[in-house]
Amino acid sequence: MKKYDRLVTNGCSFVNGVGLIRSQDEKEFGHYLSQKLECEHLNLSKKGSSNSRIFRTTFEYLSEKKDDESVLLIIGLSHWARYELYSVESNNYFCHFKELFETTKSKGCHIGGKWYSKKYLTELQNFYEGHFASIPSGNHYIKQNVSPLNSYSKEKNVDLVVFGSLVEITEDFFDGVVTYDMNGALSWWDYLNLKENALPAPSKWLTDCRHPSHDAHKEMSNLLFNFLGDNNG
Repeated sequence: MKKYDRLVTNGCSFVNGVGLIRSQDEKEFGHYLSQKLECEHLNLSKKGSSNSRIFRTTFEYLSEKKDDESVLLIIGLSHWARYELYSVESNNYFCHFKELFETTKSKGCHIGGKWYSKKYLTELQNFYEGHFASIPSGNHYIKQNVSPLNSYSKEKNVDLVVFGSLVEITEDFFDGVVTYDMNGALSWWDYLNLKENALPAPSKWLTDCRHPSHDAHKEMSNLLFNFLGDNNG
């Protein structure tokens, strides 16, 4: 198995470990995988993340990374319909309108000198998601960003592995990018649902909030460790 100085993970709530019982020392899969790899772990993920946030923060990390540091970068792609907002007023990024309102405690916002209510913006969000967001456009955006990310990773001495947390990714989805297809399930979400449906309730694979359980995170670390062994020795 190749030796790394650091494992970096990025994604949405699945990679972040939402739903784990931290008070019982439950950790996300990146923590357990870094122990197997005997290296440090940096988790860049955030709940509710869109792929645009995942790509942006990953590029930011790579731009600041030391060239002599050997890094394994694992990205769990989020749902294709999610998007990221930038607020000029607060000079900050938000995962969606809901987070913007929750963070600013606002009932709306000014855009171009005009006031738009929370209700109006929520309707606009629903209109956009219903009429413009689609699987083909979402997949095109993913491919459009993974290719340069893979090239930049190689320049920075980083091995990139991509899998789908909430979006289905096949092994041949990208050209020249190491991709894990969750043993043919295509996404971690689909993989866990298949396992859950094969067992009587209560499930050991999904939490009450429908996120990967502690057992699921530990298993994911094993699956990725074996996949890495098969692909880079």
